[in-house]
Amino acid sequence: RKVFNEKEDNEDEANNLPKVCEGENLPIIQSEVLEKQTKPKPLHTESSLLSAMEMPCQREQSQTCLDMPSAAGIRQRQSAGKEVENEEEREAMRESGIGTPATRAAIIETLFARDYIVREKKSLVPTSKGLSVYEIVKDKRIADVSMTGQWENALARIESGEMQPQTFHRTIEVYTRQITTELLETSVSHAGENNCVCPKCKVSPIRF
Repeated sequence: RKVFNEKEDNEDEANNLPKVCEGENLPIIQSEVLEKQTKPKPLHTESSLLSAMEMPCQREQSQTCLDMPSAAGIRQRQSAGKEVENEEEREAMRESGIGTPATRAAIIETLFARDYIVREKKSLVPTSKGLSVYEIVKDKRIADVSMTGQWENALARIESGEMQPQTFHRTIEVYTRQITTELLETSVSHAGENNCVCPKCKVSPIRF
């Protein structure tokens, strides 16, 4: 509206832009180069991570700059539901979240137990092991956060009589075969690891 000089009632005329034409040369009154640095999003705390897992469909950025498995509810810059495009799946996840109130804390403790994350003061920081796992699974079906929404949507349809339980059961069987095949076909890089030839068979390497 301001570009075309269209006025509104009680509008401050001083804020209007002048009318310009295509190809018109305009004088440069002032220019300045500012040297600044971007700041990463703050790391998750246990409290913020639990909140992100509880409300994964919140359409705003969650407090995280962790690169970790999304199946565990940790995604870079966004809450999990941000990645769920289907509206029905998003609504299903809104009610369930990732995990349950009884299991969400246990999921985080599992990450600690498996040395995927460590505490630094109040922040949760991924370990090299955790980042390695993330690199392996980040594009796999097993790490697709929308799967939770799909399953919850299917269970709701079963409850309402729109889907037969057997249909959902077959879907789970197919999904299980797919993710198993996908993971078994994944090649894992061992670059940088120390290894030596097995002293017993003299053939196979031992990594340590």
